[in-house]
Amino acid sequence: EQATQMGVALHSALEWATHSNAPQIISAELLMARCELNQMQAQTVAQWVNALIQHPAHQKWFDQKLYDEAHNEMALVDSEGKVKRIDRWVRYGACITVIDYKSAWADENLPAYEAQVREYIDLMRQVYPECTVQGLLLRVDGVAHIVT
Repeated sequence: EQATQMGVALHSALEWATHSNAPQIISAELLMARCELNQMQAQTVAQWVNALIQHPAHQKWFDQKLYDEAHNEMALVDSEGKVKRIDRWVRYGACITVIDYKSAWADENLPAYEAQVREYIDLMRQVYPECTVQGLLLRVDGVAHIVT
């Protein structure tokens, strides 16, 4: 339950942090007020979020000056009518990167997470056939795993 609550807070905070023109610092106080986290949980999630959006290798996904378009928590419907929600996608020119945030993953979970991102890639290719679409799993410790 605690991991789920922190995961929800992570996704919400990344959406808030990347909603405006430039990445915004997320405080533990904001997380405690909005997500009903205790101080330790809020500090952990704030560290995760701020480390991700400030990571030099990740600026191309979070600094608006470096991309043409970005959207958070975008819902798409697949051919079976199931709603799929993409954590974030970023477009530069004719290239789209679909990003799925993870607080962690074990080697045995990675294939399922990759399959999830591949679904997003397939849906985005249908919506944006003129674009090249790639996928990425982005973990809170800064690890970026490209999904092919």
